[in-house]
Amino acid sequence: MELLYRRLSVFTGLPLSFLVWAIMLNSTTILAEPRIQIVTENTYPWTYYDESNGKLKGFSTELITAIMKEANLNFEITVLPWPRAFRRVKNDKNTLIYSMGRTAERENQFIWIGKIFNINNSVYGLKKDNKKIIKDISELKNCITGVVRNDIFNQYFEDHGFQHVIQLESYEQILQLLKRGRIQCYGSSKIGADYFFERNNIDTNSVVPIFTIDDLNTDIYFAANIDTNAGIIKKIKESFLRIKENGTYLKIMQPMFDGQKN
Repeated sequence: MELLYRRLSVFTGLPLSFLVWAIMLNSTTILAEPRIQIVTENTYPWTYYDESNGKLKGFSTELITAIMKEANLNFEITVLPWPRAFRRVKNDKNTLIYSMGRTAERENQFIWIGKIFNINNSVYGLKKDNKKIIKDISELKNCITGVVRNDIFNQYFEDHGFQHVIQLESYEQILQLLKRGRIQCYGSSKIGADYFFERNNIDTNSVVPIFTIDDLNTDIYFAANIDTNAGIIKKIKESFLRIKENGTYLKIMQPMFDGQKN
């Protein structure tokens, strides 16, 4: 090894000590480059596993992958139940998350990298149990309500005085309890509900929106742990901007936007 360094020194004309320092520094830099952890949940159509090949797909996943590759950063996406994903991004430095609603309660808890899309939300219930027109959210506060722990509806329903909120791990669990009569209502976006019903062969005439939550029109974001390296955040934000400017964002997301209009 010493002979190699001496030959390099002769070839480059640089002092031997400088070459050794430069090589060691470069090796340390490569080893020290952090592998960015990205967490998300399995929620069709934004993130899901393709049953034909087991690959992770979805509008949000395709977009986030494009952003990270454009930024030329080393990353890994892990799919977790939402409560675990939320806890991980709150506690672990250099951890990112998608797709997360930006709310007043969360505003100062995370770094908000970029908006992925916007959704309108409603309260859903079984059609056979909901014959009257609901005019105010307060009329539903005694409803036995299912929520995914730590999602935007969890906080919203509790803030509006709902007396019987049952925290669950997924929307699959919510729908199972709804059909069994264990809960009476839950919150969802229209596009999320439509895709979920289609994917799970649920009759759209049996589970219906019973109240539109106008004050929970939500921007959905790519976000990061509050202590994430500033240089990483800068790279990803710049990459997100380029993805929007070069048309990649609309190419990926337009089919979802078209479905939201229907």
